[in-house]
Amino acid sequence: MCREASIPIRHADGLRISFVVVDNTGYVFALPPLLVEGARQTDGHPNAVRASSDQIESLVKAVLPVGPASAPAGAPDICSAAKQRTGQDATLHERAEIGRNVVQPAEIEKIDQAIKANPVENFDLSRVVNVFAARIQFYEFEVRGTQIQNQSIRLPKALIGFIRDKSTRDRITAAFKLVSSDSRVSGKKIHESAAVIRKRFIHPHPSYGGVILKSDRGVLEGEIDELEQLIEKHKEAVRSRFANDAKKSIDILVKSFWRDIARTPPQDLVRQLGTTKPSTEDTKEYLRHTLAQAFPTAEEVVGAMKVTRVVKDITWNTLNEPGFIEWLKQQFPLRKDLQQPFELYRAAREKLKGKPETG
Repeated sequence: MCREASIPIRHADGLRISFVVVDNTGYVFALPPLLVEGARQTDGHPNAVRASSDQIESLVKAVLPVGPASAPAGAPDICSAAKQRTGQDATLHERAEIGRNVVQPAEIEKIDQAIKANPVENFDLSRVVNVFAARIQFYEFEVRGTQIQNQSIRLPKALIGFIRDKSTRDRITAAFKLVSSDSRVSGKKIHESAAVIRKRFIHPHPSYGGVILKSDRGVLEGEIDELEQLIEKHKEAVRSRFANDAKKSIDILVKSFWRDIARTPPQDLVRQLGTTKPSTEDTKEYLRHTLAQAFPTAEEVVGAMKVTRVVKDITWNTLNEPGFIEWLKQQFPLRKDLQQPFELYRAAREKLKGKPETG
């Protein structure tokens, strides 16, 4: 007598279901999705639901319908149903409640080729990655555009070419800072605050960047939100003071080389004034106007001020990178909740010895 038959149903997540009949009552066994947890090796955990023989018969018939003459009294004849399902009864699938649609060979071949082109992930590896990804994340953030004291501009080539003094020309063509280093619109305080946040939450890896604990991400995002509020205040300060600081920088440039421009005036200046010998004031006014075009406006400066974030999850390739797991252990030596991921990784590596790795 056939007392047990398995009807495996596979899904993308690895779910498999088996129907098992025992005496006059039965159990419907449902094996767990392998992507979530490994196959159970002990009987210490419930993995079935009890059902009456009528309930099991209804479930089996929904998948493998059996005609009245084929079904013996009592428990359903699953073995007979399984044989019919394989092809002895051509109309069997038409009477099924579950699984009426028949997959054509061409479709199966298409799916098979797709799997070969993009192999199904190894369930053991995926579980390890999922466990790590639930706890650890790559996280980087950067403050941009606030350090105005470090920003510089390129001066118009039309002016540079008329500076005869080489040392002056070399100094100016290299770069010229928008504002002086002691300007009140300096973003030094903002970058100091960002450095404090990084030190508190982010563990810098030399190759992969910053790593954080996911449990800290909420607090980290709150700190960055406060940093962005500080940047907004900084923007207001820039809007109110940048024009004055830029004017001071332009005055310094005018004072530095107006004599060279007056001595050999550009064609543009000659054309506007109608003379090759511009006055001191005309030369300075021309320089102020030309340099003002090269400097950005306050709105252009504050428009570049922002915080950028790059967030990425852990992958198996990253975990497998030589030294990465050891580095993680050193970063979080006292975190007991990370012991399980490390043990799962070790077990997965042992299991993969001698086998090709996928995923």
